[in-house]
Amino acid sequence: MNIDMCYGPMELKGMNTVNLPRQDIARRLTDEESDFHSQVATPLAERFQSLADPTRLVILHLLMTRGPMCVCEIMVVLQLTQSNASFHLITLRRAGLIKAHKVGKWVFYDLDRESVRSLERDFNREFDFEKWPVKAEPVPSSYKFCEKNDTDWQAEVEVAHNDERNEK
Repeated sequence: MNIDMCYGPMELKGMNTVNLPRQDIARRLTDEESDFHSQVATPLAERFQSLADPTRLVILHLLMTRGPMCVCEIMVVLQLTQSNASFHLITLRRAGLIKAHKVGKWVFYDLDRESVRSLERDFNREFDFEKWPVKAEPVPSSYKFCEKNDTDWQAEVEVAHNDERNEK
């Protein structure tokens, strides 16, 4: 790779121009990559988002280690209000990571072990480092960026909303 190679500006949504060091890498998504985004990444992100709270991770760990628990038990153990505990349980249930079953007037929550295993499998299948080896060359320590006058060696990004502010 020629480090001194100079790439021209590229139009991007929401920006006037941006000078990129490697336009071959910064190309639009292919159909396959777009399918991955909509069919794999979005559903995985939604399931992982339910785990993006320490309290929910603790609840999952409690259900894994102690077994089924009702809301009132979780409230006492974690010192949560009933509404807060219920909110976290509903979030985990909507993500399919826990299941609920009613015993009399009590609702017990339990870890859906198969769903948690499925989440792990799905992630590992899509992010298997053996399946997707590194294709790009390492980024060199310096690149020459083309600027308007080709004398500035720093990348310049002109954001459209900055132009809008100047017009007002």
